[in-house]
Amino acid sequence: MQKIRALGTSRGSQKSTEEDGPDSPIETPQFFTEEVLKMMGCEVPRSQRLRALKELQEIVKTKRLEKHAIESIWVAIEDLIDLDQPVEVRHAAFRFLSALIDGQSSSLGNLRAHFFEILKKHKLQEDLHERLILLQVLTNDGRSLLYIDDNIGPLAVELIEQAISAQRLETTKLFMSILVNIVQSNAVFMKEQWINQLVQNCSNYVSKNTSMEIIELMLAFLDALVCFGCLTSSALLYFITALCRTLNIERFCASSWETVKKMLGTHLGYSALVCMTRIIADRNNRSDVFLLRGAVFYISMSMWGPEKVTKLGNYFSPLLPSLKQAIQTKHTIVVYEVALSVLRLVKKYGSSLGPDEWNHIISLVVGIDQHVKEEGLEEANPLKTTLDEVFSTIEATQQNGCIIGVEDRFYEIIEHSSSNRLSSSIESLLRYKSSHISPDQPRWISTLCSLLERYYRLERRIEVRLASLSILSEKLDKYLSLYEETLIHDVVIPFLQTISKDQSSDVRKRGVEILVTVAEVCNPQWCIKIVNIINQVANHCITADQFLETRTSGGKGMKQKDNPQRQDAKIALFGLTNLFNLKFGRLPASIAVHIYELLVNHLTQHYNSSCFSETSSLIHMVIFQVILHLQSNEDGHIGYSRSEKTVKHTPFITCNPSVSAHQLVPTRRYSVDQSDPRRVSAAKIEWMDIQKAYEAILLCIQREVQWELLQSVLMDLPTFLSNHCLVYHSQLNLDHLIHHLCYMLQNPMSSAQPLQSLSAKPTTSDLSSAIYPVLSVLTSFTRNLKRTSQEQLINEFTQGLVGKESKLCLNSLTVCIFEMKEAVFSYRVVPAILQRLAQVSASSSMAIPVLDFLHSLSTLPRLFHVLTEKQFLTVFGILLPYTDASKYIKFVVSLAHRVQALWFIRSRLQYKKVIARFIVKTLMDDMMNLKLLEHQDGDEADTKTFHLETIQLCFDLLARYTFSIVSTQPSRSPLSDFLLSGGPSKTWLLKNFLVTITTSAPNKESIATCQRCSVNRSNLMEQGFSKDHDPKSSEYPYTLKQPSLCSCWSRGWAEVKIRRPSGCVSWLLRIQNQLDLHSSLDTLQTSHGWRDLGIGMVSYYQFNEEAPSKEEKQEDQSEDDKLVHQSDQPRESVFLSVSKSTEELKRSSENEENETLTEENSQLLGPFLVPTVQQQLVPNSSSSSVADREGEGSVCSASKAVYILSPVTSVHQYSSSVKTKFLPPLPSYEGDVRSPSLHSDETHLTEEQQIQLMNAMSEGTLSQSSAESLNNHEQESDEESIGEHFKMENLLEADNEYSNEGEDNPIVTEDDQEEVCTPRLVSLGDSVPNTPTEAPQPIFNAAKDHSPKEAGLYHQLEVDLRKIIQAKTARGGSIPGSQDTEIFNNPSFVFLQLYHSNMLDGNQDGIEPILLPPGEASERAIKILDHIPPYDTHKIGVVYVGEGQKSENEILGNCYGSERYNDFLKSLGQFVHLKDCDPELIYLGGLDRSGSDGELGCLWHDEITEVVFHVATLMPNPSNVGNHSNKKLHIGNDFVLIVYNHSRSKYNFGTIKGQFNFFEVIIEPLPHNCNQVTIEAKKGYEDLIDLHSTFVSDQYLGMFVRKLAIHANMACLLQGNSSAGPNLLSRLHQINRIKSKFYEARTSEDNLKFSDFSAFT
Repeated sequence: MQKIRALGTSRGSQKSTEEDGPDSPIETPQFFTEEVLKMMGCEVPRSQRLRALKELQEIVKTKRLEKHAIESIWVAIEDLIDLDQPVEVRHAAFRFLSALIDGQSSSLGNLRAHFFEILKKHKLQEDLHERLILLQVLTNDGRSLLYIDDNIGPLAVELIEQAISAQRLETTKLFMSILVNIVQSNAVFMKEQWINQLVQNCSNYVSKNTSMEIIELMLAFLDALVCFGCLTSSALLYFITALCRTLNIERFCASSWETVKKMLGTHLGYSALVCMTRIIADRNNRSDVFLLRGAVFYISMSMWGPEKVTKLGNYFSPLLPSLKQAIQTKHTIVVYEVALSVLRLVKKYGSSLGPDEWNHIISLVVGIDQHVKEEGLEEANPLKTTLDEVFSTIEATQQNGCIIGVEDRFYEIIEHSSSNRLSSSIESLLRYKSSHISPDQPRWISTLCSLLERYYRLERRIEVRLASLSILSEKLDKYLSLYEETLIHDVVIPFLQTISKDQSSDVRKRGVEILVTVAEVCNPQWCIKIVNIINQVANHCITADQFLETRTSGGKGMKQKDNPQRQDAKIALFGLTNLFNLKFGRLPASIAVHIYELLVNHLTQHYNSSCFSETSSLIHMVIFQVILHLQSNEDGHIGYSRSEKTVKHTPFITCNPSVSAHQLVPTRRYSVDQSDPRRVSAAKIEWMDIQKAYEAILLCIQREVQWELLQSVLMDLPTFLSNHCLVYHSQLNLDHLIHHLCYMLQNPMSSAQPLQSLSAKPTTSDLSSAIYPVLSVLTSFTRNLKRTSQEQLINEFTQGLVGKESKLCLNSLTVCIFEMKEAVFSYRVVPAILQRLAQVSASSSMAIPVLDFLHSLSTLPRLFHVLTEKQFLTVFGILLPYTDASKYIKFVVSLAHRVQALWFIRSRLQYKKVIARFIVKTLMDDMMNLKLLEHQDGDEADTKTFHLETIQLCFDLLARYTFSIVSTQPSRSPLSDFLLSGGPSKTWLLKNFLVTITTSAPNKESIATCQRCSVNRSNLMEQGFSKDHDPKSSEYPYTLKQPSLCSCWSRGWAEVKIRRPSGCVSWLLRIQNQLDLHSSLDTLQTSHGWRDLGIGMVSYYQFNEEAPSKEEKQEDQSEDDKLVHQSDQPRESVFLSVSKSTEELKRSSENEENETLTEENSQLLGPFLVPTVQQQLVPNSSSSSVADREGEGSVCSASKAVYILSPVTSVHQYSSSVKTKFLPPLPSYEGDVRSPSLHSDETHLTEEQQIQLMNAMSEGTLSQSSAESLNNHEQESDEESIGEHFKMENLLEADNEYSNEGEDNPIVTEDDQEEVCTPRLVSLGDSVPNTPTEAPQPIFNAAKDHSPKEAGLYHQLEVDLRKIIQAKTARGGSIPGSQDTEIFNNPSFVFLQLYHSNMLDGNQDGIEPILLPPGEASERAIKILDHIPPYDTHKIGVVYVGEGQKSENEILGNCYGSERYNDFLKSLGQFVHLKDCDPELIYLGGLDRSGSDGELGCLWHDEITEVVFHVATLMPNPSNVGNHSNKKLHIGNDFVLIVYNHSRSKYNFGTIKGQFNFFEVIIEPLPHNCNQVTIEAKKGYEDLIDLHSTFVSDQYLGMFVRKLAIHANMACLLQGNSSAGPNLLSRLHQINRIKSKFYEARTSEDNLKFSDFSAFT
């Protein structure tokens, strides 16, 4: 054995040895030597032989043996396979032999046949598996039959029988795999008889065994026979039989069909079909169910199945009888297969089958149906289901007209077995029978009723009943118009009148649909009955809900699940709403009203029943959509908007209860629905009670628990309430609605049942978002709301400022300011609003609403009386964040500064200093933050510059209005013109303002002197005064020696005019100093002898007036009141001079200190007039020189004389013809606001009158003739135009308001009349005062006016003065008047005194003033600055759209509008005569004064703004111009256009075409003095302002629209990089340009120190 183990090498080693070199000899190692063979031979014991075979088995399998080794081995082991050997020995020998053949296969040669014969002869069943292994290796797994091809067949037949009988899975699988390979590789060697026997054996095995693996191998063998053409016709029967059986095995169904399909595609196809029919017809096979089923399947699938064998053609008739024979077997599974076959045939070839085929098919169907009846199969049985599908398919084919000659037979089958047929088959039957029901058939109504009786009333299946109703609906659609009476009376009403009690919900739904369809087209007499039947279905739902509620909850309301009745009610009420949509507008109107009442009653009943569900909520939502889309016109006619675009009103339904019901109205006057064939000549008016719908809405708000429904109602409610006609005509009590909504906001979770939602649970924010829009609409019904309701609205809007709807609440509060003004003040809500508004985040979205609200709030004059200092600071604290240009657009910043300026100007004077300090501190912090930022480029740099400039302008405005309110432009009086005419003038640039100083120039050409000057120069020096001179002896005798004016009148005067970005201010002052600084005489004489030279500050038309008595004062007072109320002529404000005694001055000084009447808090006499009490000596107008004065305590020593200079300013107002001079105080903000921006024209006196005036002033008297001349001059001027004045009735009211302000604005009472003179507003030509206060004490101007006591005092003063003069003359002193006065006429002298005293802001920042060089450049720069008005100007177009007008030409062609339009224009602005307006003083926006743009213009102004309205109706329509280019010239170039749309149709944006017109404020007048205001913007401008629609009453329409238009125009001016902008900003830019120009002109050497003032003087 060791020798055996040491035998040779492997085949791989042998190969390596052979490859060692080409010269090495090829040698085969000797494995089986004699010794080895001996060990395998019979001489050795059996056990050793078996061990040797086992050890040599691997060698013979893997080594190449020497020549003839195989034969030697076989001889040695041949005896081991003898039959007498033990099984183990035989098996070991076979295994060794198999290894030997496998290893030495290439060397076997003809030994294969030898071993095959040994295998064939050895027939022991025990060795079958080893024999098959030997056969496997001998034939290479059946692929090689070399030397054994002729004998393989019989062996295969023998082995398959042995393998089948062995019943060993492994053995059978082994043989079948070899057999399959033999067929696949050596099919040519297979003979027919061998194949027949093999197929038969396979068929027998399949019928008896259930091994899936073996069956699968046998199917593979059969498939191989077909694929390689080995199948013969004689084996066809066994082949089909085997595959018919394997078809019933799910695992082999597909593979069996594939094999049969391949076979049918060969030349054996038809033979196979015949074979299959014979199998079905063979009675011996009646019990073989699987065989029959397989045959039926193969026939149907191969002939008409989805994988039809096309080679077989379409020959159905020969095969269908065999299927009938299959049904006769009574096997359900076979019948089921036949049913499937029939179904396949009908589906695929039903349209192409002939009568013979259909007869066979009907027979098959009958047989299948009979089998189903006999077996009593259930509905879910597949056979019954398939049969029903067959019926349905045949019915569908029949409907297509593809069944020929068998329709009646088919439907007879269905009808006879209708109880067993599917609903679809019955439906098909009904359709077939319905085709034979028509008016041309006899008794067609009876036939229809019979059909409904059997298949609707008696039938239980819902589908069949619905099908019968569909037949009814079809017949009604076709024949109702012709046989309406018969069909409704005999069919519809009898069968459907009890539809509400039907057990089936689907049937009820279908019945309601049919009823709705009939009601849409039937006569009114039937329509009401049908509507009532539909309503019964809806009411049945409520009854069922109440019953269910009682059973489930014991009567307590709760949310229930949907029941079928609710679904019926849904269809019914949906049908009613559709009927309402259809019947509304048709006659008779009672149908629509009746349906409306049913819908509303259903809502009321359901909410009273307190039963809720998702379906009921959906029903209510649909009903509310009908209710909330109702509208009304001015006449109370109800309209219904079926869509958002069109609303049609019917004259036959009214919501006005005052209209008599059932009143006949001719229909020819109205556009009645032309689709209604029953039009009548007259119809009755029906009343629709909107109050019931409103109550249903209130119930919904109170009790609805479904959030989606409540939200939908609240979202549609604003549209419903916005129809003011509907609300007013229906007399709805809106107070209840406000109460409920406010209660919901205050107690969102207090309802009995919390709100529920299909999605997320609603939050308080969601509830607020739905309620606040409703409350916002209610603000337009002020006159319908109680005061408590108004207060509730304001309170809720205030609470909503901090929340999601803050913007809406703020806009609503803005409307409340106009519409609920009394409630705002009575409820004292403004402080609460301000406190709440201060909590709102200063975001971009809230900027415009906040500023708009504060702007509107500033129009309430009474507000400024009640607000405290803290509340004023709150307002400015709200405004200041919006001035940050880095966070907001330019428009927002500019608007914030505008509103801030208005609030500051109109705030109480005592708080202004604190407010100014607060504003300055805040803005200074912003400026410091800006300066800390690094250098920026582009838009950021522009933003920073803009921010700094706006802050500078704000500081400038604060400086102007902190301590007083003066106009923005001064106006010289004739006196000033005379004094300063020809005088030198210089202008200095100091920071951001210009200072111009003009001094008086004495008349050097005049050689004349007045007699008084002669007295001063000669008499006083030489002669002195007569001791016995009596001032009472004669009149003042001084006269001019020559007609020239004396130069002393204009000596020492100067005008200081400061030009700032916010405007100009001018002072007229006079120096009181003399050249000799140490002369007390000069001082005394300056105070006394020259006392008349300052008389320009005295009312120069009162000198000759006598002091009126108390009665005269009262008469004058009454006359004043009349004139103030009757005349709108502006008055001229003049300066007053009051004489006081020393004690009075001392007492007055003490009072002034106690009352803190300082520079920081001066006296107020009205809201805007700040008079200054002037204390100075008043010259005597008698003939005595320095004479007696009458009245005790009326003489004041020279040292106590005080001269206070007041600004020479004027306040302008508009007048149609009179040129104004000085205006009265500004009136109420909400009335005709007076602007200090407009200038007034002075009354021009003639040269002679000026000479007389100055003579009187220098002499201290004004002759009676001069006064009368002046009076006549102005009276004539007044009489020319007094008829053209526009009254300003609000002026007195405003004055009265502010005069009664209380302690904050102290005024002079009657008790103080003796000490302090009340200032007056008077005119040059008017001797009566302008204010209702008492007239002041007259100036003493004649000796006769002096009391003896006063005359003595004046005489003593003159005696003392004479002594002083004589003493000074004796010492060689000079007399005043003899010095050179040129020193007083140098502007540099005046500027230095003011500049070094820091009165003009000094050198705090190291910026030295610049003296503008004289010349054209400086004058031109100043003129440009003066040309820019110190107030904002706006021009806005206004057009009127008449009824039916749509084109631009029609709109611009209007010359007049409606009465409400005219009232709107009056509230928008004031009318002025254009020819009387000076364009340099009044902004006209390009309007021509010559009349080409009309005679009148509409203007408006406030403290900081002027607006001109280009009103198209005020402009003429030239006859030779058809396109109205003169109007388009102005309106087309306006940025904002106000459209008063009275056309009753929608106005389209851009109708007035133009390059501009970026915004259009569209006013749609509504009935009951209400208007809808909408602002629309051009694309790209939508985000600049807040675009929303608002309802405003006629009373406040002008104010509201004007505010909107101004804001929109500001937004346009500041949009993008536009050069246009606020005028104040333009003035600042101009000043900066002047600064940059003249600063660049100065060299570094010119920059001197501040102490060296020669550089700027």
